[in-house]
Amino acid sequence: MSITSKAVTKTHNGAYYWRATTTSITVEEAKDISARVKKEISSPSIKYFIVDNRDLNGPYKQDVQEIWSDLMNTVAQNVEKNVVICKDVITQMQVNRISRTTGTADKVKAFIDEKEALAFIDMTSFPF
Repeated sequence: MSITSKAVTKTHNGAYYWRATTTSITVEEAKDISARVKKEISSPSIKYFIVDNRDLNGPYKQDVQEIWSDLMNTVAQNVEKNVVICKDVITQMQVNRISRTTGTADKVKAFIDEKEALAFIDMTSFPF
C-alpha cells in the first residue's frame, strides 16, 4: 500500500505535515501509515506535527481511530507541538476539548485557519 494513496506528507523546516485524503482506510493500511509516520517523527529534526483534516468527510471506523489514538500518543512524546487543521468548528472544538482533558493543550491545538495554526508553532508559511 502506498501512503500517497491515503495521505499527502511533507517535511519542511522541522515540521512534518500530514494531510489525510480519505477516511476509507483499513486497519492494515492504518497500521502501515502509523508505522511510517512514527519513523518520520522520530527524527530529532522534526519539532512540529501538522495534521490537515480539511479534506475529510466523516469519521474513521472505530478500529482505525484506535490506531490513530496510539499514533497521537507517540506524536505527543516526540514533537514539541502538534496542530490539527479542521474544516469545521465542531471538529476543532472536539480536538481542543480532548487536548484540555488530557493536559496537552499547550502542545496540541486545533484550528480552522491555517495561518493561526502555523503561528501556534512559530511558522509563517508551509508549502501545503
